[in-house]
Amino acid sequence: MTPVTAELHVTGSPVGGMYAGWAMVLRWSADSRDRTVQYTIMGTPSKTGFKWGLFATDLEALQKQADLTVPARPSYYMGSWNPDQRTITWTEKSSVQRAEQPEKATQSFQMIVAADGRIEIKGATDLDGQHLVIGKAIEPTEKAPEDKTFLSGKHHFESADMVADPRIKPYLPREATDIVIFSERGGHYARYKISLDDFTNFLDELWKRDGNTSVEQRSEIDHERRKVRPADTEIFRKIAGWEPLRDAITFSGPTKSNGAMTTFFFDRTTGTVYHNRGYW
Repeated sequence: MTPVTAELHVTGSPVGGMYAGWAMVLRWSADSRDRTVQYTIMGTPSKTGFKWGLFATDLEALQKQADLTVPARPSYYMGSWNPDQRTITWTEKSSVQRAEQPEKATQSFQMIVAADGRIEIKGATDLDGQHLVIGKAIEPTEKAPEDKTFLSGKHHFESADMVADPRIKPYLPREATDIVIFSERGGHYARYKISLDDFTNFLDELWKRDGNTSVEQRSEIDHERRKVRPADTEIFRKIAGWEPLRDAITFSGPTKSNGAMTTFFFDRTTGTVYHNRGYW
């Protein structure tokens, strides 16, 4: 195999949405033709850190897919991150071969991420297995902008107008104060102070805004204002370290077709609300 050098372009972000995601496009020339491969990388949170997955797509074959007897399919890899060496090793996952497809050898390769943002790819073959592709370490074209809109981790706000995250703001009452938000990639947990009247007015507005698209109508919810046990809010202590509510009643917001919903717990003694929402 003849080594070749590829031009590498990277776009993506570790924030915004349920997954961390990047697209890496490699372009190079070999055998008098131009080649383009895209690596789509996704990171999903787990109890021990992140699980990493990569789809490798031959964009040249994809463009010619209409002429192919067997459609082009991406190859899938699982990643293992070594923080000491700043290296992620990708190992191809075996898949069921179609009868008309030739047997394909499993491969693995490495990506080395330097502290200054440079990325080097070593040991990857292109999708027809003909050429060794080396992504030369390159200088980033621009510094990634600092984005404080999407929250990650625990944050405190005095008032709701200080919260800009579009995944959170629509489900936070305008009148809420002393707000603490614990945001994860798949959803968030919130704690705040508000009067019962202001909260129920907010909930009425929320249903008026989103109720028409809810898979469950408000009239069908049989646990509205149901008193809950402190144990029912124990999840907030496990996730965010907040004490269970002692005099809480529960409310629900509209539910999207993908299952995303918000559950509210209002403590009538302290005027404290806990809510949790999944993004999906």
